[in-house]
Amino acid sequence: MKRINSLNEILDCGQNFYIYGTGFRAKLLYRFLIGNKKKVRGFLTTGKEKRESLYHRPVRQIWDIADENEGPGKNPVCDKDGGVKIILAVQERYWDEITRLLDVLRIPAGNQYCMDYAGMLSANESEIDRILACTEVCQYLQDWQSRLIFRSGVMYRLTNDYSYFLKRTESFYQPESILKKDRLISLADWIAGQYYLDPQKKIALYAPAGIWIGFSCPRLKEMGIRIDCICTDQENLQRKVFYGIPVVSLEDGAKYIGDGYLLIGSGMKQFTDEVQELIVESGFHRESIVAPCSQGQPFSYGTQYFDLRELQCQEDEVYIDAGCLDCSTVLDFLQWNRGKYKRIYAFEPDQRSYDCCRKVIHEKQIDRITLIPKGLWSQEQKIGFNSDRNLALSKITEDGENMIETVSLDDFLKGDRASFIKMDIEGAELDALRGAEQTIKTFKPRLAISVYHKVNDFIDIPEYLLSLVPEYKFYIRHYSVYKYETVLYALV
Repeated sequence: MKRINSLNEILDCGQNFYIYGTGFRAKLLYRFLIGNKKKVRGFLTTGKEKRESLYHRPVRQIWDIADENEGPGKNPVCDKDGGVKIILAVQERYWDEITRLLDVLRIPAGNQYCMDYAGMLSANESEIDRILACTEVCQYLQDWQSRLIFRSGVMYRLTNDYSYFLKRTESFYQPESILKKDRLISLADWIAGQYYLDPQKKIALYAPAGIWIGFSCPRLKEMGIRIDCICTDQENLQRKVFYGIPVVSLEDGAKYIGDGYLLIGSGMKQFTDEVQELIVESGFHRESIVAPCSQGQPFSYGTQYFDLRELQCQEDEVYIDAGCLDCSTVLDFLQWNRGKYKRIYAFEPDQRSYDCCRKVIHEKQIDRITLIPKGLWSQEQKIGFNSDRNLALSKITEDGENMIETVSLDDFLKGDRASFIKMDIEGAELDALRGAEQTIKTFKPRLAISVYHKVNDFIDIPEYLLSLVPEYKFYIRHYSVYKYETVLYALV
């Protein structure tokens, strides 16, 4: 198998390509090949793909290709000139396994290629520009922040190199509140302001509860931050191991890390003055505390879904909130809109979240709002749903433990207007947008759509929106130092 280290090498391989894979890498490769007038016969997979086609090309099981062998010595995927190529557009960790499979199926090694995205993109900025040029989205991005987030997001998805992802933090405004003498800053401020930990010192994580261990540890690992021990005052968590990291008492943690750092694995609401004093009394140096690095603070860069300067509120706003959760976004909308709205339609299929929203609506006396206990989808049906104990991670899934009712926005509105649609529904955004096709075509509402739940949404969602409203202009904003909370704004 030949490793492809530049896009020019692909163009030199001739015609007649099968692309192995159907994910983000495969889609970008397809766009590049078609854009350079190369013939793509279809996509291959060994998985249980339900789709029969992608970009109007067949999606086939590689076993089916092998079955087409018509006789001894004939190669199943090569035409009479031996010109058909299979290009692997999947992560490098799968290469060896797929190569062995192709060998068993008697695919000549000379017809096997693999895309080394990490190698070609880290070495050559022009290759990045050529990849991005294949996407229709780029030319519709309106400002440098959007282009930076899109560029780094595509590169991160292609290479799994977290350094590309960290470039997104450059899109945050430079906070004036950072003071060298003040270590109690958010991790977002810390990265944006070029504050980094001394790699020679040990690092402990303070977690007041198990939920903070589960939230903070994977994200800190993604960012390349090494945790030597987890400290907690919860005795039921001590003397256990999570993610390969020992959990100890605050006193033992202070002795272990010495003059190292203590990262606070909780939001600002949990990091009270009393908690800080408890930590200091346990033996930690006050100047070594870095806080916070979890849920409460990553959203400190503006009000998510409403902070885009170009997004101006309108008179008689009809606001659609898909994924209402706890009504916090509705409250943000009310503050942004200043009461000039006509109607709010809020969709929330999770029963606990729905009850929470009803309580907030009653306590805050929110009027002109309709709360719908259904999920937005491409059509009306009952579908599987997993209800997460943390609520925010509840989502539609085929093997869900519960069943919920869904409705399309077109069917719900029955031709009535929507002026602003916000969606954060854990990966169901594209299906819900398909169910809003006529509403979007007719009224061209402003959109704030989460595009971080599924890898392909980063490109598939804006391309679908352009197919409905070609005059849409896009902005992208990112609201977290993690790989979550990326929002696509569409305006006309």
